Amino acid sequence: MLARMGCIVFMYDMVGVADSKAIDHRVGFTDVEATLRLQSFMGLQTWNSIRCWDFVLSLPDVDSTRIGCTGARAGGRRR
Repeated sequence: MLARMGCIVFMYDMVGVADSKAIDHRVGFTDVEATLRLQSFMGLQTWNSIRCWDFVLSLPDVDSTRIGCTGARAGGRRR
């Protein structure tokens, strides 16, 4: 719907969801090596989100003064 309204829309997979390779959340970033490298699930998701913002803002048709985002499931959860 947003694209039909003329908005530029970029949707990416959250860590371990949809088309991304699933990470076993019981063992994923919980080993000693990951801890020493300061790696975590939230750290990876935050890094991905920042890189998405960088990509979208680099597009020539994007007005950087009129940009917004929603959370997973558009910021709300359906039950």
